[in-house]
Amino acid sequence: MLYAGTMAQPSLSCTLLDQPEQVTVTAAGELDLNTCATLRRAVEHALTLYRPITVLDLNAVTFISSEGISEVLWTRNRAATTGTRLRVLPSLHVRRILTVAGLVTLLNLSDIPEPAG
Repeated sequence: MLYAGTMAQPSLSCTLLDQPEQVTVTAAGELDLNTCATLRRAVEHALTLYRPITVLDLNAVTFISSEGISEVLWTRNRAATTGTRLRVLPSLHVRRILTVAGLVTLLNLSDIPEPAG
């Protein structure tokens, strides 16, 4: 399933991959005020599938604003209320931003190796 923003620039697309033990939401593009709703719709859909693990794959996210960070935190909190374990896979850029924001431990990024580059 593909979710796409309606704004010409910036843009974000999200796809879902549903598997028996996990559902993966893959985001690509810029995650900011104009595109957060696209990610939220995809995450809300993914969480209705009630898989034990929800993966938020941000490897193709090229920009993340403070609103984007807030959306990642909302995803974490929403996943916890549904009883699913969230696993965030950040791009190198996103990981650096989340590190500066002090969110490595909260998002359990410490057990995920940093991408090369």
